[in-house]
Amino acid sequence: MVQNLTIRRGDTLSSIANRHGTTVAELAKTNNIKDPNRIIAGAKLKVQDGFDAKPKSGPTGSQQGDVFEKSQPKQPTTQASQQPQDTRQTGSTTWKDSQTGKSYPSRDGVPVYNQGDGDWKDSKLKGTGVGGAGDRRIGNKGCAMSACAMAVSALSGETVTPAEMDRHLDANGGYDKNSNVVWEKTTSSVKTQPPITTSREFNQRPGNLDQHLAKGKPVVIGVDRTGDGKTDHWMTVTGKNPDGSYRVNDPAGGKTLTMEMRNGKLASRDVPGKTYTFTGDAVYFSGGKQKTGQGASTPTQTQPQTQTPKQTPVAPKQPQNTNRPNPGGKLGVAYADNTRKAAKAQISTDPRYAAELRTISNLSPEKRKLIDEVARKADLPPALVAGIWYREASLKNGVYLHNGQELGKTTTIVPKGVFFRKDQFVDAAVDALRKHSKDQKALGLHYNSTDTGAMASYAEAYNGFGYRNKGVTTPYAFAGTDQYKGGMYVKDGDFRANVYDKRLGVMAVALEYMKGNN
Repeated sequence: MVQNLTIRRGDTLSSIANRHGTTVAELAKTNNIKDPNRIIAGAKLKVQDGFDAKPKSGPTGSQQGDVFEKSQPKQPTTQASQQPQDTRQTGSTTWKDSQTGKSYPSRDGVPVYNQGDGDWKDSKLKGTGVGGAGDRRIGNKGCAMSACAMAVSALSGETVTPAEMDRHLDANGGYDKNSNVVWEKTTSSVKTQPPITTSREFNQRPGNLDQHLAKGKPVVIGVDRTGDGKTDHWMTVTGKNPDGSYRVNDPAGGKTLTMEMRNGKLASRDVPGKTYTFTGDAVYFSGGKQKTGQGASTPTQTQPQTQTPKQTPVAPKQPQNTNRPNPGGKLGVAYADNTRKAAKAQISTDPRYAAELRTISNLSPEKRKLIDEVARKADLPPALVAGIWYREASLKNGVYLHNGQELGKTTTIVPKGVFFRKDQFVDAAVDALRKHSKDQKALGLHYNSTDTGAMASYAEAYNGFGYRNKGVTTPYAFAGTDQYKGGMYVKDGDFRANVYDKRLGVMAVALEYMKGNN
């Protein structure tokens, strides 16, 4: 994509070329610059961004002129560089396309692909053939699938180029209607034992990345390039340095770069004039082959395996919450009250609840597996997740747990403006639950929690404290138990003391659900 920019004081053609994944020669040619050493601040410059740039690769695919870690010298364009060595592992790793004979650089056992490579940059996403100026192509919109191609290659040992990944996604429903990648389809491009699977997560922190890197798994992360806090680019994290910084393969230009913690955020440090900031979006990979050289403090020199027996660090289990939670404010009042109620709560024998209770006790293994998947990703008790799903959507798929509206459409009631595809139920559910992460933390809730008072309080906070303000036990948490005595908001702002909520509350569902798990 060609864009016009204004030359800033202190800019050089070299710094501009690095920022946009192109070369000094290309800039000079495009802008008819006779002397590349003389440019004028304030003048306009036409730049072809690296997301759609002409490849700078030689026949081997090794990059010329773009070096982002001082510890890694430039690779000379010689025959020796045609089979790049991964100096962070024992031996060498060569990534070679069997169809074209072209080789690609390696870092931490992960190939470095350039989405702007001439072999595939013009290939259309979600469709075959060459794309036009208005089409979504690998070169301008293929960062996500290119980043996944790097990770899948590393975990399978096969050279899966962005071109091959694109063909696979085209043939297997790997793009949604907006040509966005369907993540779980990327790993079926290879056949490994155990199979490679993906998990899309939100609100992640660098510590979460560490657990996967320590297991020898690259991680695909979302970054913000424009400063609005939203993911607009994807890259592949390959390892962690002794100083705590991260090694990253960037498909925009096929570059390698470093990210480090700055002002509480994980941000790039070696992209002149441009900052990539980690947004918390991450795609994790399981299965496949374990790659060495990707854990924390990986040495930069090749070391024989016989010197240090390989040990795979195990991610520490989340500590059990042995101390009683002590939340403050209204949540604290609710927790004290709900702990007493939950300890005494018995499922109601009222016949109006009988059919719904049978539905909960007879949930299919598939439904329980889905509940468990959401619970693990949100780090909440499965019984609590089942209760909230029931209250918000009667345990139906294809809806938002935020408010019960249909997936695939932008929400129009609180919270407004949320959008997930119809096939993203798990992601949407986790997003809804994590919007209450502060309450979750204050109540000490995690996947293995058994504190029913904390579960009831989380459910009450999830729905709001309107009933508590009326001095009434909330049916959202306790309907269907002997703790609920009636009273219901029939619509927003319209409370009726003589109306009885005929639907099960979260705790009734949770108690019945836990019976089925015993």
